[in-house]
Amino acid sequence: MPWVALKATLALPFRILWLIAKLFEISLAQRTGHQIVQPGAASNAVKTPHSWLLMRRPSGAAEAQTIAEGARSFDLAGDGSVIYSNGCDVFRIPPNGASAAKVFAASGIDLIAAL
Repeated sequence: MPWVALKATLALPFRILWLIAKLFEISLAQRTGHQIVQPGAASNAVKTPHSWLLMRRPSGAAEAQTIAEGARSFDLAGDGSVIYSNGCDVFRIPPNGASAAKVFAASGIDLIAAL
């Protein structure tokens, strides 16, 4: 029980700062008629940078191959295909290594699981 009290005590200054910021935001919105943060702005998905590479190394090969750019998360399906996401779309690369096909579009995709 002492840990709960310690956690609440340590969090108190941050909660007070958050409350002050919210009150400032409400006050400014009332005075100007404009909101600082637009509703839903935080939920807009951001695509993963193209420099994030999904790579594979075929057996017996010395060099790895890039199979996708901008891959945030991936999983291997039971049939050997690769399922990956760039944060906004989900793609499938067939086991034969053909080009990726978009299979789903949404925003805020962080994790992928092939079932």
